[in-house]
Amino acid sequence: MKPIKGHIVHVSEVLATGILEYIKRLVIDIPEYKHSVIYRVRDLGYNENSIKTIFPKETKLIQWKNIDRPLSIIQDTRAGIELYRLLKVIKPDIIHLHSSKAGFIGRVVAPFVVSRKAIIYTPNGAPFERTDISLFKLKLFQFCEQFADKIAGQVVCVSTSEATAYQNIGIKSICINNGVSIPTVIQKQKDVYKIVIVTSARITAQKNPITFNKIATYFEDDPTIEFIWIGNGNLRRTLTASNITITGWIDQNEVIPILEKAHIYLTTALWEGLPFSALEAMARGLPILGNICVGNIDLIKHKENGFLFTTTDEAIASILELRNESSLLSKMGAASKKRCQRYFSRSTMIDQYRELYDSILMKNNQF
Repeated sequence: MKPIKGHIVHVSEVLATGILEYIKRLVIDIPEYKHSVIYRVRDLGYNENSIKTIFPKETKLIQWKNIDRPLSIIQDTRAGIELYRLLKVIKPDIIHLHSSKAGFIGRVVAPFVVSRKAIIYTPNGAPFERTDISLFKLKLFQFCEQFADKIAGQVVCVSTSEATAYQNIGIKSICINNGVSIPTVIQKQKDVYKIVIVTSARITAQKNPITFNKIATYFEDDPTIEFIWIGNGNLRRTLTASNITITGWIDQNEVIPILEKAHIYLTTALWEGLPFSALEAMARGLPILGNICVGNIDLIKHKENGFLFTTTDEAIASILELRNESSLLSKMGAASKKRCQRYFSRSTMIDQYRELYDSILMKNNQF
C-alpha cells in the first residue's frame, strides 16, 4: 500500500443524493489520501448507520451538530464555532467544502486552521441561481459568495455553466465536470410497447415537480407512456398524475435497473450543478429532456442527445417526437452515451481532483 500523502477533510451541511455521491467518489477513488467527512444527517433516505456502510471503514465520519439549512445568525455562528473546533482537532492538510452553507461558514473559519490556498469550495449548485426565493435573498446569496471568496478558497465548479455563473459575478473559478463510469453491458431489456420516462431527485422546489406533473398529466390517457420519479421530498403531494410512480428513497443498486429499463430521462430542474442521476442515465444510453438552466445546458446538446425546453408544451412535443420516431430515440440515446464518455468520465474527474489536491500539497511543501 502506498504511503498516505495527506489528510483531506470534506465538509457539507447535508450528506445525501448528489452531494453524497460526489464526496463518496472522491473518498473511494483517491485512497492515497486520508479522508474525514464532517456532515449533518438529514431525513433524505439516509441515516448515520447507512452512511457508515457507504464509505471505507477507515474514513472518519463526524457529525456537524449545529449546522442547519435556514439562515440564522445565531445558529450559523454556533455552527462556525463548532466547525472551527473540529478542524483544529483534526489538523487537515486540505479542507474541501461542499455546498453553499458549508462553503460560506467554512471559508470564514478554515483560514484559522490551514493556509488559504489549502481550501477548496465546490458549490454543487450556485445559490444565486435559485428561482424559488426573493430578489433580496438572491442578492444576499451573491454578496455572501463574493465576500467569502475574498477571504479564502479556490472555487471548483462541477459544470462549465456553473463556473460561468460564478465568473459573471466576478468570482474566479475552475471547472471539473462531475463524471460517471460507463457500463459495457446493459442488463435490463426495455419494454417495446411502452415508453418509460424517469427522473431521480429530491421532490423539492429546485427539481420543479409541478412542471413534471403537468407533463405527465397530458399523457394520463395514453397507456404507452409511463413516468417514474425516483426519490422523495416535501413536495411529493404535487405529483398527482395517475401515470406517475413514486419509488421513494431506494438504494443505488435499485436505481440502476430502473434507468436501464427506461427510455427517456426527464429533468424539470430550475437550477443545478451537474446532476449525477442524469449522467448515469446518459451512460446507459437515454436521451435527456431538460429545462434550460445551469447544469442542464452542459448535459444536453439540443436535438443531438435530447431536447432542451422552456415550456411544458415544448417538453410534451419532444416526448411525442421521440415516441413516434423509434429510430430517433435510439439515435439520441447513442449520442447521450457518447457525450457522457467524452465529457463526463469518472476517471477524468478523479484524475483532475487528484492533480488539484497534489498541487495544493506541493505548494505547501507537504511532499
